[in-house]
Amino acid sequence: MELNSALKQIDHILNILKEHQSLLNFDEIKKKVDESALVIEPSVLGMILEKLERDKYIFRNTSKLPNYFNISFEGNLFIGYQKQRILDDEGIITAQNNASQAKIYANRLLWATWCAGIAAVLLLLWQVWVWFYPVHANYPYWIWQTIPKKP
Repeated sequence: MELNSALKQIDHILNILKEHQSLLNFDEIKKKVDESALVIEPSVLGMILEKLERDKYIFRNTSKLPNYFNISFEGNLFIGYQKQRILDDEGIITAQNNASQAKIYANRLLWATWCAGIAAVLLLLWQVWVWFYPVHANYPYWIWQTIPKKP
């Protein structure tokens, strides 16, 4: 049995209990399952009911009627295992996308920092050169002297 069909089966049982909002015993739940198109073996149905009870989406009413199940408040609010899995998968994908975007941003920031550092070192070296040889101070501006003046 694949996981997707198992989730469908669990969600189907949970929906049966949501619809009826009353105490149902194992045989009544089995009857409701048999009326639907989904096939669930009795042993699997027992495991599903145990799982739903462990997850606190249903509870067993043993005080008055033994082995009667009813949906809990959490079970009424729960959107279903399949939808929850889809939301979890989307959350994982979003987290991975955010991590990759953060890494790209960090790499770009590192590259820009290196470029700024190299430019600062070149500017410092130029200023040291000009300090020792002031005659070269106007060299970067030679292009302006080559442009002919307008009459």
